[in-house]
Amino acid sequence: MYNVKYAIVKDTLSIEGISYNTYGIIVLFNNKPIRYISDIFLNENEIESFVSLCNELKLSPIHLDEVIDDIIGH
Repeated sequence: MYNVKYAIVKDTLSIEGISYNTYGIIVLFNNKPIRYISDIFLNENEIESFVSLCNELKLSPIHLDEVIDDIIGH
C-alpha cells in the first residue's frame, strides 16, 4: 500500500519590506511529515498542479529533488 502524500504549504516572505506569497511542498508518510521544501513556486495554480501530479503518479520522495530541479530549470 502506498502511504506517501504530497501537500501544499503556503508561506509569506518579505524582501525589503515587500511581502509576497510563496508555495512549497510537504511530504507526508502515514500522515506524518517527513520532508518540507519551501519557496518552490510563486503561483498557486502551478503548485496545485505539481502536487496533484506528484500524488497521481505516486512519486517516490527520493525523486522529489530531481523533479523540482527539472520543473524550475536548474
